[in-house]
Amino acid sequence: MSNITTTAPPSFPVSGYDIGYFVMCGVTMATNIIGLLILISGRQRLKGLSYTILASSFISCILVAFWYEIVVRLIYLRTPLLYIRGFICNFGGTGSIALMTNINLHLCLISAERYIFVMYPFNYHKIINRCNVTIALLAIWVLPIFIMMGPFFYRELSLTRCSFEIFHGRQTYFNDAVCFSVMLALLYFVPLFTIVTVYVRIYILIQAHGSSQLQSQRQQQANKDPARIAKKNAKAIRQMVILIGVFFVCWTPYAICSVTLLWISAYISVQLVPVSFNVAWAVFVLRYLAYCYPLFHPVLYCYFNAHIKMETMRLYYKLIGKKDAYRRLLRSMNGTTSFYIEKRSTTMI
Repeated sequence: MSNITTTAPPSFPVSGYDIGYFVMCGVTMATNIIGLLILISGRQRLKGLSYTILASSFISCILVAFWYEIVVRLIYLRTPLLYIRGFICNFGGTGSIALMTNINLHLCLISAERYIFVMYPFNYHKIINRCNVTIALLAIWVLPIFIMMGPFFYRELSLTRCSFEIFHGRQTYFNDAVCFSVMLALLYFVPLFTIVTVYVRIYILIQAHGSSQLQSQRQQQANKDPARIAKKNAKAIRQMVILIGVFFVCWTPYAICSVTLLWISAYISVQLVPVSFNVAWAVFVLRYLAYCYPLFHPVLYCYFNAHIKMETMRLYYKLIGKKDAYRRLLRSMNGTTSFYIEKRSTTMI
């Protein structure tokens, strides 16, 4: 965000700055690659378009880490070629925002898929079919291209010089504030609204299970065990709170500070220079927290998915050569949800 404002971020030692992002991006790539490999190795067992959406989101997280650390940081700082430096300077920042938007739009798609699964179970396969999911994923992947090109609809694009370093007048900073505010809306505010709306509706549905009809259905499914129903409901609510909470904590400070800095820069005055500088510090630091979200994304969505957890355990025991231990573990889980997920496929290990 600092490329588009008149206030430069604070100067930290380049080595420390690069090491921090290098570690963060390295761990992000590792967690997402592991999650992707689990989905690929279990493709015969983890069937369903929801896993296709999840795999696409993991690929997006990997690209974010690669783009920001390898392309934006390492290549830009070390290449002597003006054309490459100009390209990275022009598209590095907007490219990072575009890929982050891609990740968060995947969250919207995952939330929509869960909402349809819960609210319209009988029409789920009619709505969530291969054609609709393919169209949705294509839209999610194409949209970042327009986001990346957004500022150059009103800025002059130079192949050898960073366009954000060229002063085009006060109107340009106002246009930057509008353009990047729209980007931040797609990056954060739209996904947050979608996630909160979906999970609140699901929460209301869970609470509505106290009605006589739904309670009767639940008791039949759970062998008429109210305690088990309450435990499952509490677990579902806890998962929703964690998913929303992590997204909110990672993105809210960065989004609010970025919007504030954009509009201060659009209406900058001598009196507001100290304020703008302090907000630039906040944006610079909080960017670390925001860019940590792709690291948490595969961990959360894999941990809260019983099928993926069982597939991870199966692969672990297979890699260490203890297939019998896995079968014993499966027998000890007799009667649990995970047992019923795996009981038909123990021979596939």
